[in-house]
Amino acid sequence: MAAMAELQTEFEKTAWVYLGKDEPHDTPAKDFETYVLRLRSMETEPLPNFVKTNCYWSIYKDDVVGRIAIRGELNEDLSRVGGHIGYIVRPSFRQMGVATEMLRQILETEQARAIGKVLLTCREDNIASEKTITRNGGVLESIVPDGAIPNKKRFWIDLSSKSGEIKPTGLIGGTEKRKIEIVDYDPLWPAQFQTHVSMIAEALGESAIQIEHIGSTSVPGLAAKSIIDIVVAMQDSTNEDSYLPQLQIAGYELRVREPDWFEHRMFRTPARDVHIHVFSVGCPEIDRCLMFRNRLRENARDCLLYEQTKRKLATQEWADMNEYAKAKTAVIESIVAAARADASHR
Repeated sequence: MAAMAELQTEFEKTAWVYLGKDEPHDTPAKDFETYVLRLRSMETEPLPNFVKTNCYWSIYKDDVVGRIAIRGELNEDLSRVGGHIGYIVRPSFRQMGVATEMLRQILETEQARAIGKVLLTCREDNIASEKTITRNGGVLESIVPDGAIPNKKRFWIDLSSKSGEIKPTGLIGGTEKRKIEIVDYDPLWPAQFQTHVSMIAEALGESAIQIEHIGSTSVPGLAAKSIIDIVVAMQDSTNEDSYLPQLQIAGYELRVREPDWFEHRMFRTPARDVHIHVFSVGCPEIDRCLMFRNRLRENARDCLLYEQTKRKLATQEWADMNEYAKAKTAVIESIVAAARADASHR
């Protein structure tokens, strides 16, 4: 009932219990086993004005963080402003990707695929829910009135075209034009890194084989963009089920998926001040990043060259941050080559 205690509005409490608006909100606490049986009965014997519904809970570390329901058929009201799928996330777990992951998983069920074309709706002012739907392939069809509350947006997800689903690759969400700002070294960067190491380790546990601070913020004294870069080595970065939902629940967003480049995945914080790079253990790119970092920590001349290059490039206009990163490639490769040459003579 800890989840129920966080819900504020009548609508949210009713949606969480999901037994009709006249049902007492403390029903689960009174007799949880009976409550579960009543939910299960809705799969075959729905309540008046309801349709056959399958309910699921999202569990994180033995705690209920969300509820999602799928309906195989729609009545008139659901066809207009309800939809095939409804979900709610516990307030303390919102803005962590829980809803996006719940929807992704339920869309992969046989029940969802049997529907073929799935209708989802959200209030016109619910930007978070709209993002959840569109991230899972929802296409806006219309906006309709819904009584006294804000209008409803109606989205369709066509699962008939998702057989052998192809996940989006490259930059998830497209290019973003951002100002490149190089700031002096901040002695707080190592502590920020440690904060996120703890978050990542808690989310992934022992499956995170290696976690390292890389990039310019990992080099004492080096000016940099104020973005903490972290590399995480997993057993197999192609196995996204082993880390993607866990990192999303921890508050990180998937930004990059690159199957053709070491099966690289990159996550970031909503504030865009932390980048997490996921590779498979033993990937040569991890060694390259660490070699580059260590060279800059040990060689003042190369460190100065790199800082001067960055400051010069930052004065130019770039379509997005990746174009800026590409412009640094020649200098980075020359520094890595020098590091390898020195290592071969040791």
